[in-house]
Amino acid sequence: MRGKQLAATATIALLVLLFGPGCRSMQQIQAPGPPEAVVSIPPRSLPSGRIVDAGMLATYPVLVPRVIAGDDLAVLRLQDSSVVGFYTYPPGTVGHTEGCQIQWEPNFPPARSIGATNVWFEPCGGSMWDPSGHRLFGPSPRDLDTFPVTLDQGRVSVDTRELKCTAAPCERVHDLAIVMRVTATQNGFSPNGLIIPASRPIDLILKNNSSSARNLRVIGIRSTQGTDIQVPIGNSGSQYGTVFTIPTPGTYEFVDDSEPVRFKGTLSVR
Repeated sequence: MRGKQLAATATIALLVLLFGPGCRSMQQIQAPGPPEAVVSIPPRSLPSGRIVDAGMLATYPVLVPRVIAGDDLAVLRLQDSSVVGFYTYPPGTVGHTEGCQIQWEPNFPPARSIGATNVWFEPCGGSMWDPSGHRLFGPSPRDLDTFPVTLDQGRVSVDTRELKCTAAPCERVHDLAIVMRVTATQNGFSPNGLIIPASRPIDLILKNNSSSARNLRVIGIRSTQGTDIQVPIGNSGSQYGTVFTIPTPGTYEFVDDSEPVRFKGTLSVR
């Protein structure tokens, strides 16, 4: 028994060494349970997506995924010749907030410790899924989300307008606002540097912990709606926010208009 415990400890230590601190939050393996209900977002509710012509089934080797990056899609032919279209952003914080994506790992050494070989792997948090998308290990809360696949005379089509999930929330990354928080202290903004992705909605929240009224305004760029990007002025102890999207990369300054020299920071759009 002690030998088995030492082996398990060594396996976890190896995962942390290989993949960083995120693997420390890995959960225990969950035994397969009864099928879960599928939560689906209908096509009309999604502002993006299309029907993707993914090619002929005959061109797909078994267990060799085809990634269509512009559609956040990975198509995989399973051993029974069925085809699955995966949404490449896994469910959970690392996929939907940090923007990490799954990658295919054939003969993955860390997966051997849980009796698996070919897995989908998310390197930020360490989650793993089997080829069909069932969760095997890690902090992600559920199976991988998928898109409907149609086979018509041997041609594979994937409808990325509709997302299917085994549990709520069933959301697409590019339809969500990323929450960014800045605090006005007695000495300035904290943090005084923000990095955000281009073309993604940002929910910027300013908490005023200073003794004077403060606002936050981004200089030199407007949102896609053509409006100034600014959190309105608030008294000490208040908290206000604004939602905006910047379509192109660049570096900009943000300030408090009452003390722009002391209260300033940098907004990097990538």
